[in-house]
Amino acid sequence: MSTIAETVAQRAAFFSYGPDGSVPFVSKMQGSWTLVDEPARPEVRNKTLADLCHIRRIEMRPDHQPLPILTAHVADTSSEQDRPVPALQDEFELRLAGDGELLRVALHDPLTEVKQDPERFRAPPAAKDDLVAKRLQQAAIARYRQATLSFVSPVTLVSIDDDTFIETPKNPWSQASSYGTGPAAFKRYWMRCPEN
Repeated sequence: MSTIAETVAQRAAFFSYGPDGSVPFVSKMQGSWTLVDEPARPEVRNKTLADLCHIRRIEMRPDHQPLPILTAHVADTSSEQDRPVPALQDEFELRLAGDGELLRVALHDPLTEVKQDPERFRAPPAAKDDLVAKRLQQAAIARYRQATLSFVSPVTLVSIDDDTFIETPKNPWSQASSYGTGPAAFKRYWMRCPEN
């Protein structure tokens, strides 16, 4: 039985440089994975791991060795209509910036779409005493901020076992956190795809 201190040390070592200069996360995270954003949805809950890997699969590769960076390449054979998210969203890098500092970096700038339809993200005017307009304005600002910050997001990956991880965004850029809301409330499940 391992102690809490041993468990914390093992998790920290996973995202830290070892004595030989390597980072365990780089070798352990290589290979095929399926990503599940909403496991409670019926169309996800009733699928096998092989089904999920057919619908949404990425291949993690160390394209920039010896740097501790893994690049996600979309590897599934499903159509855009079958995928739960666009393929472009699953093309990213996981970069270890320093011990324990993991960043998810989109390979395609999410603001490209925003810039093509800027009116969708315009913050509407709001008078001081108009609470509904104020709320709409705050929501528009939050949507634009989310799109802007989603290009680079600090994340944590917690191992359930060697083949299952949970990704959660950290509260970036001094964003205040509140219980059960904000980026930390979102969880993305990583499950290793079976060999063929």
